Amino acid sequence: MSECPVCAGTDARPSFTKDEYRHFLCQGCDALYLHPVPSEAELADYYVAQEEATRSSQCWDRGEQDYKHYKPIWDAALRSIESHAGKGPLLDVGCGGGQFLAFAREQGWDEIEGIELAPGAAARAAERSSAQIHSVDFLANGFSRDRYAGITMWNVIEHAREPRRFVGEVERLLRPGGLFVADCPNRRGITMRIIGKSAYVVMPPEHLVYFSHRSLRQLLEAGGLVIQELSTNTIYINDWVRYLTKPKAEAEAREAHLTWYSRATSSGLGMGVIAAANIVLNAMRLGDQMLVAAQKRST
Repeated sequence: MSECPVCAGTDARPSFTKDEYRHFLCQGCDALYLHPVPSEAELADYYVAQEEATRSSQCWDRGEQDYKHYKPIWDAALRSIESHAGKGPLLDVGCGGGQFLAFAREQGWDEIEGIELAPGAAARAAERSSAQIHSVDFLANGFSRDRYAGITMWNVIEHAREPRRFVGEVERLLRPGGLFVADCPNRRGITMRIIGKSAYVVMPPEHLVYFSHRSLRQLLEAGGLVIQELSTNTIYINDWVRYLTKPKAEAEAREAHLTWYSRATSSGLGMGVIAAANIVLNAMRLGDQMLVAAQKRST
């Protein structure tokens, strides 16, 4: 029986197979995970291929408009980190093209750093944010302990082969009272509940673990962090466009998704509708994304 990467439990049931990758549901913590996990070498080859094929144009170099809906979340994260542990140093793990770091710079954060393994993305992040970008494995970074006021991971932890070690390293690097802020797909969100394995976010071997409220809380608390906030938000519009209209190509779904967000986030009314929808989704824990803030104990 496979061991759950979140709680180390061995009571897991087969859930589904997608693209020949088997997924199991842990009965102990409610995490959904891929097993067997590809090797580090296999994942490295996959990410190199992805960078060459799509990532530089579709994600890491996405424009300002694509990230406008994220800015209230980023702003709240920075304010929360500052209130708990001061204004820096700040580390963004898996920083991609540096959009969040550039936003932090605009908000007056001077001590900002990122970790990004993909060469093209790392170069773009450094150019965009003027931050120090480390091209190192997060689990072998060599940084001194108690170094950061805040550590962020935007859609990163679901990629981790060893999420327990990830959280342990976060706890080591945070200064006492420092804050970890992250988001990730919610496996109990409305899209995965209804569309299931056909949801775009189910993308093996890129996403290795899918968390629920219960599994994410258990992971962070077992790693010594104290949950300050755990909420949900967002609907995966691209999935619903594909699900309802059956577009001929993935590009059509993506274009529709970006067009919707561009229109919605270009007006105060649109942003208000998104905010109201997020309140409802969070109350029902049905948002497709989870947002968590967890603090390192002061003593």
